[in-house]
Amino acid sequence: MSFEVISITEKWDAAAFQSVMNNPNAARNTGSFPYPYTLEMAEERYQVMLERMQLAPLAHDYLIWLGGEIAGTIGLFVNTTGGLELGYAVHPDVQGQGIATRAVDWILNHLKVAGFTGVLHAGYAKDNPASGRVLEKKGFKQTGEDTFYSKGAQCDREGWRLELDMSTL
Repeated sequence: MSFEVISITEKWDAAAFQSVMNNPNAARNTGSFPYPYTLEMAEERYQVMLERMQLAPLAHDYLIWLGGEIAGTIGLFVNTTGGLELGYAVHPDVQGQGIATRAVDWILNHLKVAGFTGVLHAGYAKDNPASGRVLEKKGFKQTGEDTFYSKGAQCDREGWRLELDMSTL
């Protein structure tokens, strides 16, 4: 089955993006996505993502496609400390099939090709160990604990912070 990671500037599908993010678990494990997640929210998010990409060249969002169907989303953004951070979500219908691992591989290769040799940040909720395994398998190291507000859960969540020194890849 074909696997593609495509920039939102090349192929955008608001309904597909909404289908990934309109998931209580995805929303609960992120800080910025509420639940339920409407099509209107996905269309607004697209504009925010375009603006973000203009401000920071490496801050970019991608859709993950598997066999021509949406499988998830992955992106890079500038976090609150000014560092480059990785985030992703996989559609519940295809979780556990290595989609996140393949997408993280793709983004790490993309960053290497772009010449990024800094530190890449990531985080995950403590009750989402599968996401932690993906990151640790790719070389991310835990740097500490974190508390973040989740719009989806509408409360503070406990998480882990991780870093990957891209100069070591």
